[in-house]
Amino acid sequence: MGGSVSACHGATTNGDPMDSVCYPKILADWLEERLGDGTRDSIVIRNGAIGGMDSSYYAFCGMNHLPPDVDIVILEFDVNDQPSKDFIIYFDQLVRVVLSLPSNPAILILGAWGPLISYDLGSLTPLVPHLPSAHYYDIPYVSLKPLLFDTFLRFPNGVYQTFYTEDGFHPNVAGQRLLADVAIGYLESVLCEIESENTEGWTDQETWVGGGLNTLETTATGFESLVTFKQAVNSVKPDTPPINLISYAFLSLSSPTSVPPLPLPAPLSLYLDYMQPDPPSLLASNHLNLGPVPFCADANDPQSPLTPKENGGEGSMGWKTMVWKGEKHFWASDTVGARLIVDIVVNEGRVAVFYFRSEDLSPGVADCWVDDNRKGAQRLEGHWNQKSNVPSVMYIDSEVTPGDHYVTCEISSDSSNPASAIAHHFRIVAIMAT
Repeated sequence: MGGSVSACHGATTNGDPMDSVCYPKILADWLEERLGDGTRDSIVIRNGAIGGMDSSYYAFCGMNHLPPDVDIVILEFDVNDQPSKDFIIYFDQLVRVVLSLPSNPAILILGAWGPLISYDLGSLTPLVPHLPSAHYYDIPYVSLKPLLFDTFLRFPNGVYQTFYTEDGFHPNVAGQRLLADVAIGYLESVLCEIESENTEGWTDQETWVGGGLNTLETTATGFESLVTFKQAVNSVKPDTPPINLISYAFLSLSSPTSVPPLPLPAPLSLYLDYMQPDPPSLLASNHLNLGPVPFCADANDPQSPLTPKENGGEGSMGWKTMVWKGEKHFWASDTVGARLIVDIVVNEGRVAVFYFRSEDLSPGVADCWVDDNRKGAQRLEGHWNQKSNVPSVMYIDSEVTPGDHYVTCEISSDSSNPASAIAHHFRIVAIMAT
């Protein structure tokens, strides 16, 4: 899952994201050679990347692009994400959603990088908001940046001409090959390590990362072992053997890389009170039942489409579908007062809008709110002072009760560029909720 880099923009001439020059196809061929059993489609790679999309989109809509029995998921968002705290939250949610799949998939974070990114951001690239999740969930993270950055400082034009298209964002054929080699190099090292070890006794449940609630439940119930450990510590005498690692076995999960599915930046005071008695089981813990259940009404997905609600004079009006080069789908409007109303289902209470932003192409402004809470409307501005033309997400409410609701977005009379011929043009990609 990723943006236009994984969709192979700029490298393939036929628009096929699985063309032979694209890193997903190169990786698929290597996997077939390395792990395939010789039968047709023994290794299947599905490219769910869409140009211009970032991790905030996939955090809500990603399951529309991912089969539930997936084994490995590659996340590539080092070009389209923004180096902000918000994207720490979005990327963390995406990772938690993927790790919650019943197949317990492994995750590999693959970082693309381009000269224009560092021109705008210096070292503060989207790698920054991705690192907390990588460290917290113990997810391997391989990137072009450490491979190319120092060389780029010495030979900026040489690196640009060799590995990138004219826009400075997208890898060319050589850059796609380099991305594939970085991913393959890491996966090959993992296979070599596995093959060099005694793997007898491995089970299907063991993965590089994941495990979720099932493995957490197998830890010591009630933490009786902690009591035993404390007694052992208190009984230690100078002539007794020191406490060794075996003494800490009760702290181990059945999968050592399993972690609670808690929102990474959230204070634990919101979920638990360590001064109170422990719950009877881990699965009875409120803080362990907060796995995100994302809702996404998506203009790009015919299976879960963004469908405006029709309700006579109170329904949607003044919006129309828009498609860019057969790939990117929007609902758009140029009319002040035009309303888009969409039904949603809320789980945890947060509602967001995924909308198009550009320096020149989207000067319109929209107000969006949940149900009849117009006083609590959030203002979304399509304009921003960045060269990239991509969608961005914004939470419009975070305290919505679980259940069925609806979102209204209305084009404002304000504009970031009133003199423009498209002064009120505004595009929405998806309405989202957790």
